[in-house]
Amino acid sequence: MLRVFGDWDESYQALLKWMNILKLTNPGTKIVWKTIPLRGIYGNVHFMRVFWTFGSSVEGFKHCKPIIQINGTFLYGIYMGKLLIATSIDANGHIFPIAFAIVEEES
Repeated sequence: MLRVFGDWDESYQALLKWMNILKLTNPGTKIVWKTIPLRGIYGNVHFMRVFWTFGSSVEGFKHCKPIIQINGTFLYGIYMGKLLIATSIDANGHIFPIAFAIVEEES
């Protein structure tokens, strides 16, 4: 795993790159970042949270039942937080993913 994904720091540094690729390859995808600058280290930031939704999810949600469910799971490792997933129910009664977020904690 370490050889493929790198250590924890390398994985979080790659997150911005992965999200940019995601946005380029999926038209209409929205990504919102929250970071804070690190004192004394010019250009470096501390990751706080990220939200993203695919363009196809935004379009597909128009055909879902007007119900949104939000589920969360804990992230384990040296970087704690939660992964939140907003879903709905499509016309066939299947779970339809709407949006995702990595946050420090639910509120």
